[in-house]
Amino acid sequence: MRFGRSVRGRLWIAGLGIVLVAGVVVAFLMGRTVLPQMEAETIQRARQEAQATVALVRRLAPPTVEVADETLRDVAVALDARITYVERQGAVVLDTSLPLDKARKLENHATRPEIMEALASGTGVAVRASDTLQQDMVYVALAVPAVGGLPAGVLRLAVPYGDVGRVVAQAQAQAMGVFAVVAVLALVGVALVARSLQRAIGAISQEMARVGDNAMPRLDDEAALEELVPLIRAFNAMAARVQAHLATVVKQGRELEAVLNGMRAGVVVLDTHGRIVRGNPAARDLFADLESFVGRQIMELTLEPALQQGCEEVLARRTRGEGSPLKVEATMGGRIFDVSLVPVPEDPDIGVILLFHDITAIKRAEQVRRDFAANVSHELRTPLTSIKGYAETLLGLEACATEPVRGFVETILRNANHMHALVEDVLQLSRLEHGRVQIPLAPVALTSVVALAWRGLSVPHGVTLEVEVDALPLVQGHQDSLVQVFRNVLENALKYVPLPGGRIRIHGAVHDGRVLVHVDDNGPGIPAEDVQRVFERFFRVEKDRSRTVSGTGLGLAICRHLMHLLGGSIVAQSPVPGQGSGARFTITLPGAGV
Repeated sequence: MRFGRSVRGRLWIAGLGIVLVAGVVVAFLMGRTVLPQMEAETIQRARQEAQATVALVRRLAPPTVEVADETLRDVAVALDARITYVERQGAVVLDTSLPLDKARKLENHATRPEIMEALASGTGVAVRASDTLQQDMVYVALAVPAVGGLPAGVLRLAVPYGDVGRVVAQAQAQAMGVFAVVAVLALVGVALVARSLQRAIGAISQEMARVGDNAMPRLDDEAALEELVPLIRAFNAMAARVQAHLATVVKQGRELEAVLNGMRAGVVVLDTHGRIVRGNPAARDLFADLESFVGRQIMELTLEPALQQGCEEVLARRTRGEGSPLKVEATMGGRIFDVSLVPVPEDPDIGVILLFHDITAIKRAEQVRRDFAANVSHELRTPLTSIKGYAETLLGLEACATEPVRGFVETILRNANHMHALVEDVLQLSRLEHGRVQIPLAPVALTSVVALAWRGLSVPHGVTLEVEVDALPLVQGHQDSLVQVFRNVLENALKYVPLPGGRIRIHGAVHDGRVLVHVDDNGPGIPAEDVQRVFERFFRVEKDRSRTVSGTGLGLAICRHLMHLLGGSIVAQSPVPGQGSGARFTITLPGAGV
């Protein structure tokens, strides 16, 4: 029996591995915690000594550099440190480790990191090797104004760094010695436990081998070790449940088969390589020769590229451990199908399940509805234009100068304008849905887009706008289309913000090369059940949540289609994160450099 496959061997290996890993981890942590702590203490001590030295110099105000040099040499000896005084331009004035004449010949110190930091912020700290002393030093530099005979500059105090590493190395050596003793004791304990456990497992194996051929094996738990009694009882209970589970599995398999056979939607199962495994009767009706394509790629069954691309994408998601499904639309044999591709990451044999839903009738109904809306709207433009023209003409006549005639005509004109706006929105939405709009893309600045969108709105008194998009990069888009999107979103927000005190905030960020612009308001927000529906045509949130019922109900639907044409997206969220109320519309656009 190989050592690594026995209980005793594995316990030995596990115990030794745990002890060694623990020792290495402790030694590593000591290097990562003790060393930084001691380094921090050394820096703090050097900082305090430097501050005390600066205070002494300012108090004594030595009249000449020579007097300052003698004073600082005494301080350096007392502190066991090296003190250097540098002018603001970097020239060395004095250095306690060198005679005064040699110190003044040292290279310019303006590029030393601690000197640069001290000149910038008043205090500088660095840990590096000294070119003069040829050893690691801790440097603390403090900016000093002109005092006595010393010019304005930086006083730098340096202390040796070598003691820090030496102390840490000694602590690590002591810790490893302690761990060596602990390792020996632990391995002895592991050996004793392994021997006892091996005997107990051997006894249980003999009993299991004796009853192994029985369909319902049972082990005696009376004479077993107390720690193994739960295992034996669990084994006995498991044996009793095996038969019940087998019966349940068979029953569930039959039920699943019945469900698949009774489904009107076609179901095709692919393996982990994207090859066809099987299909239900509805799928065999959809693909008459499905059985002959078992073991082959879906592209060989149908020449719809969207299906093959979708299968490859879902299989890639499955490989990454993602379980999110994918929907594609495919046209086969003159019929339109909404195909759901569902990865099965937990099954080693099944890769993707495809569900084919026939939506031909739905698509045709949608097309008829769009054509009807476009045709009716087009036919309404001429009479509405006539009504508007006649109403405007009547308002200019003297006969309409008095009430109630003028009020009647103004009502006619107001409603005609509203209907004209509705017709124009319906026609624009129809053009967008039919793909008749071609939008040229170019780099656009969001600041100008927001300014143009806000300028064309009627803003009630008491509403403030906060714009924070100056730092955002240019986006790839179309200025007029983006102005319309932002105007519709801002107009929607103006309907719901409170008066006075209404606040609209536009801000954004850059993520993965795309620009996200958030439009937040402090209104009552959108009910959770309506957030996903606000971009539907003619959908309106409860009218009593708004001060007015004006609008066509198509603005946000137009925004969604425009953003799709621009290669972006728009989503709604309520409440605003961190605010507890209000609504946020997030407009996502590709950056101009993408």
